[in-house]
Formats: sequence, structure tokens, C-alpha cells
Amino acid sequence: MQSRLFQWVMLGFWLTVIMGIFTREWWMPQPLIERVEAQGATWMIGVAVLLAAWNIVRLYSLSRPPVPTRVSPATPIPRERKAPGVIAPEFQFDDDKKN
Repeated sequence: MQSRLFQWVMLGFWLTVIMGIFTREWWMPQPLIERVEAQGATWMIGVAVLLAAWNIVRLYSLSRPPVPTRVSPATPIPRERKAPGVIAPEFQFDDDKKN
């Protein structure tokens, strides 16, 4: 799934949760309202608002053009280094000697 579509779906979900908690007196039965109040509806709204804000920030960052990945011409290009030769002959394992 594309990231932008996922962010829109999650934003809609969190906004639906926020509206559902705000309008709980209209559609929830009384025992369920008491359970939601006991568990802290204010905290639920706060967390849902933070997650919705996070989705808005993600959507904003996805709408910006990507950062170029090319190296700046002002940056010096590193030169290729040659591998150092074998320092000690006992560590030279890649020769064709047969024992």
C-alpha cells in the first residue's frame, strides 16, 4: 500500500475516534459511557489527537519533493586507494605454492 494512502486512512481513523469520543452521549448506551469515563476519555482524546497530528505531519513530509541524492559539485571526490601489499610473507595465503 502506498505510504500516502496509508497516512490518509490512518488520519481518517483517528479523526473518527476523536469524533466518536466527543459525541459519545448521543450514541453510546449509559453503561458504556460510564466505562469510557472510568478509563479516562480525556486521555483517549489526547492520544488520538497526537496520532492524528502525527499523520498530518507525515502527509506534509510526503508532499514535499524528495531531497536530491547527488553529491554536491563542491564536495571533493575521494580518490581510490590501492590495497597495501602483504607486509609479512607468512601472511601471503593467495599464492600458488604447493606444499
